[in-house]
Amino acid sequence: MVMSIFLFSATSLAKETIIASVSPGFPNGLHAKYFQFLADELSQNIRIKPLPLARRVKELEKGDVDIIIFGKDNNPALVALMPAYTAVTEMLFVSAEDRDKIANTEQLKAAIIGLSQGANSYLMFEKEDYSNKVRVKSLSQKVQLLERKRIDGFFHTALSTNKVLTERKLSDAIVPSRWQPKSLKSSSHFIISKKSHLFEHIDELEKVIEKAKREGKFKQIRSQYYQRKK
Repeated sequence: MVMSIFLFSATSLAKETIIASVSPGFPNGLHAKYFQFLADELSQNIRIKPLPLARRVKELEKGDVDIIIFGKDNNPALVALMPAYTAVTEMLFVSAEDRDKIANTEQLKAAIIGLSQGANSYLMFEKEDYSNKVRVKSLSQKVQLLERKRIDGFFHTALSTNKVLTERKLSDAIVPSRWQPKSLKSSSHFIISKKSHLFEHIDELEKVIEKAKREGKFKQIRSQYYQRKK
């Protein structure tokens, strides 16, 4: 009886297509690979919808997107699936000649910093009422603004930033600041909308995520992705 109930649930889930959203700069990037893995495990189709982070969250709230990858927060319209699939670290990146220019919190407050709305760094700036934050839609825009000296630095996840800088041959020109805030390491979750058809299948989703994490599947996907990029 238990098996037949599970099979019925899996079959009903398989009739749907998951709409997942990722950064426009990485339409076929690592997050897209994670979503494809999740869809394959659930025997579903996947459609990737590239959107800037703030738009991703808004579309998710409305139910126009089913799932994104983001940090856990208290948004009542969304659900962070457990467990977190990995830890994510945001870092402050600056021009190489300014690597030691920002050396403490007060100097960070005085600097003009590019941020993604909704990211942990953005929330930190809002909480501390830093006035010199600049909302930026994509990593590509952050890099361009820093190259043009329009900002003093930007926050972004370390892995994706280092990959882009390597691809653009900018690894020597844009580097992590020698000083870094200590509070920007967080867990990254699959986040679903309560308006999504996935909301009715949270137990199944979390079992897939827990098993994949326990068996090292996400690490394997990440390793294969970056190996192909070398």
